[in-house]
Amino acid sequence: MYRLSVVMITQNEADNLRRCLPLVATVADEIIILDSGSSDDSAAVAAQYGAQWHENHDWQGYGIQRQRAQALATGDWILALDADEAPDAALLAALADIKKEAPASTIYGIRRLDNLFGQPIDHPRWRNKAHWRLYPRRYHYNANPVHESVELAGATTVILPGYLHHHTATDPYHWLQKRLAYA
Repeated sequence: MYRLSVVMITQNEADNLRRCLPLVATVADEIIILDSGSSDDSAAVAAQYGAQWHENHDWQGYGIQRQRAQALATGDWILALDADEAPDAALLAALADIKKEAPASTIYGIRRLDNLFGQPIDHPRWRNKAHWRLYPRRYHYNANPVHESVELAGATTVILPGYLHHHTATDPYHWLQKRLAYA
């Protein structure tokens, strides 16, 4: 059986961690959280679910931060998640199956169901786009400061059943804050 490391980068994500961590804890062998300076109770929430909490305040972008977080992981497989994502039952079952047997050169894509202001965005273009998030630890994210992605060179790609429910913003103010952070 393969070991699965769930790897997350966070900042002030306590509410989202409360939704995500109980679900991923059912399949993860370890949960690694690399935080960039939370002032809420994210660390306490992470501790409730046995997550390893690390901090790095030297922000050089999302890609570098994901690379740093992955370097802390010990699992054979990496599942890179955002705190505002939560897997559904079908995805959790697929993850459990992959832990039993998975090709070493396959990177798995996961589709997302986006929610904006508490309402689902049901559009085929968004719903069917795969995000390459589950991969053997020999692969890694690129160093892009924004819109980082896993380097796919030499890999076979497969889309998993199930979805990540992406709770992108709870209200217009939160949505605007996120847009400004990406700018």
